[in-house]
Amino acid sequence: MATHVAHNTDFDYTVIDSALIVRERVGVLDSLIHAAVITQTLPLLLEEGEQLLKRPSLAAGNDPQRIFDLETNLRVAEFKVAQWKGADSLRQRGLVADLVGLAMDSTGRRRQLFVVGDLPKHFLQTSKRPVVNLLSKSALRLRTSEIISPETTVAKFTHDSDVEIID
Repeated sequence: MATHVAHNTDFDYTVIDSALIVRERVGVLDSLIHAAVITQTLPLLLEEGEQLLKRPSLAAGNDPQRIFDLETNLRVAEFKVAQWKGADSLRQRGLVADLVGLAMDSTGRRRQLFVVGDLPKHFLQTSKRPVVNLLSKSALRLRTSEIISPETTVAKFTHDSDVEIID
């Protein structure tokens, strides 16, 4: 049966090769969007006397030298620019990990989490899911196990975190 379907459809190696190229390019597109958002908003965000401490992270994801997407003398910030569609469990995990990372910053700088649309902000402000469950695959879970109760919900943590959520 599978052989019959393979021979009678256009799903051949060309389709697979093309799909792999598209997937590779979409990853680059995500980084391009992330970089464009930061470079376009940075001039609007910086206040008088505010200076960059590190070059902003212009690719989606961070590296060990750049913990936050934006780090200045006055603020640390993360940018989550994916548009949510409703079934966003992977995005929820990443969003909560960034929220926790920002909340753990002890430098006294303003902490900001930039999101796109109502869904991420609504999730952070209303979710009854335990924070630790969303960090289950994150190295943050090990670092936060003593400071975040297993019962602490995302909504409570968001409220108590003093991280500004900005759409």
